[in-house]
Amino acid sequence: MTSESPTHVHVWCYAHVLNLVLGDTTGSVIESGSLFSLLNDIAVFIKDSYQRVILWDNQAQDKSHRRLSPIGETRWGSKHEAVQKSV
Repeated sequence: MTSESPTHVHVWCYAHVLNLVLGDTTGSVIESGSLFSLLNDIAVFIKDSYQRVILWDNQAQDKSHRRLSPIGETRWGSKHEAVQKSV
């Protein structure tokens, strides 16, 4: 980039930096890594079957948390959402 535009100013995306920090932090603690891996596996398992999705939707007490979604590595809020939706 510098060769194309020597006067450019690089600006870090701090949301991306925060996501990297949170990912490294949760990955370095075995218990939290296991928790998020389990939550992701549960979301994928339920999402793979229409019947399981309907069963989960009917059993969910908080209707705003009905839809489980896999944990996205690029979305820093997805780990928080996974915990909130599974409780």
